[in-house]
Formats: sequence, structure tokens, C-alpha cells
Amino acid sequence: MPPAQSLTPSGVRRLRFNQTLPERAWGDRFLLPGKPGRPVTYRLCPLVVWFRRSGATLATVFMILPPILLLSVAVLAMAVGAWVASRVVRRRCDRQLTTLALRDPQTGLLNQQAMLEALGRSLSLADRLRHPVTVLVIEIDGFSALAERAGPSRAGDLERNLAQRMAARVRSHDLLGHWDRGRFLVVLPDADVASALVLVEDLRQMTSSQPFDVAGEKHALTVSIGVHGRTPQPGAPLYDLAAEMVVAAQRALEATPGEGPNRIEIEP
Repeated sequence: MPPAQSLTPSGVRRLRFNQTLPERAWGDRFLLPGKPGRPVTYRLCPLVVWFRRSGATLATVFMILPPILLLSVAVLAMAVGAWVASRVVRRRCDRQLTTLALRDPQTGLLNQQAMLEALGRSLSLADRLRHPVTVLVIEIDGFSALAERAGPSRAGDLERNLAQRMAARVRSHDLLGHWDRGRFLVVLPDADVASALVLVEDLRQMTSSQPFDVAGEKHALTVSIGVHGRTPQPGAPLYDLAAEMVVAAQRALEATPGEGPNRIEIEP
């Protein structure tokens, strides 16, 4: 009977499961126990070779490796989770900083700089479509005296309540912002002065007919509104035009201070 052929490939050493790893095993290939006729070979990694210094058997190595691998995966997962969390926090902080830069902290409306930029964009669109744009400057009558009498905190609450009421009345694509103490700015895209007067009268009557409840006290308010509308001309500097329109609406209010409160003034 011919001698049985060895199943060990050339250059591969057979290793029993409970055999101590040899001294020189760095990168060597070993034949591990497997199914009959299907031997499995492994090239030992440096981590496995390190265990041989303590005389560990192959069985000990394979008992220790799974926890180490699981720990490595857990550490990697924690690192990835920390990185994702830091990115989320950073984006949230960026959004908060952007909001603080564009919003008035008292009323939550767009601030003066943001309103000028938004008005410039509205004028740019109106310039392409040849549509009019109307600007409203809304001033709370006697706001300085009211702030001295009721205090700055209650005066701020009145501004915030009025802002909420006006936000519920304007169109969804209109722009409402806080311009100054006791003053608001409304931009009406695609609206001439005649059509804007419908909203102007509604805002004026809404303010005067419904008292404002602040800290359990009723406060009656009236507003005066300056109106200025314009259709942008080709080639006009739009940012300068935005500032000019706001100044024109303010000028309409300041030109007739002796006519009393609760009025509407139009600047041609």
C-alpha cells in the first residue's frame, strides 16, 4: 500500500489546537484544525505572536481575541459617535449664531440689517419682473412716553405682542421686521401703494380696536404708518434704493408730526 500523502501544503506548519506557539511565528503560516479534507491555514498577525511570549497556547489566543476585537469595535463606535455628536452640536451652534445675527432678540423678528438685505432681494426680483414694491414704516404712537411710564420690560412686551398680531395679518411672502424702538418695517413685494393701503388700514384698525394685555394690565395702542412704493428702474443700485425707500417712508411720518396719532401718511 502506498504511503499516505500529507495534507499539509508546502511551507505551512501543522499546529495543534492546544500547542504552544513556536518562537519564530511572525507572519508564518500554520495549518489549524479543521474539517477532514478541508484544512484551514492562517497567517498569524503580530497580536497573536505577542501571546507566545507568555507561552500561551492557540486555544488561549482564540479565547482572548474575541473580547479584544469587541472592545476595539466598541472604542471605534464610541469615537464615531463622539465625532457625529460634535458635528451636530457645531451645526446647531452655527444655526443659533445665524439666528442671533439676523433676529431681533426682543421681538424675534428680522433686525434692521436683515430687513435691508431682504428688501434688496425683493427689489432685485421686482426689477426683473417689472413689479412694484411697497414699504411700510409702522410707529407706535407715544412709545417713548409709554416706555418711561410702564417700564422698558412692559414696553418690550407690548412690542412683542404687536409684532405677533401683525405677523398674523400680513401675507405669507411679506417681510416683517423690527426697525427701531417702537418702529417696525413691512416690505410688500408685488404690491403698489393702492393695494398696500388695504393692509395698512387693517393694521391700523386692528391695533387701535383691541387693547393689549401685559402683566394683567390693559394698554390701548395706536400706530401711525408711513407708506412709500416704487417700481425699480433698470440699472439702479438696489441696495441704495432699499435704503432710500425706507427713508422716504420715515420721512412721510416725520413731515407731519402735528397731525396727531393714528394716521396714515404716503410719500409719493
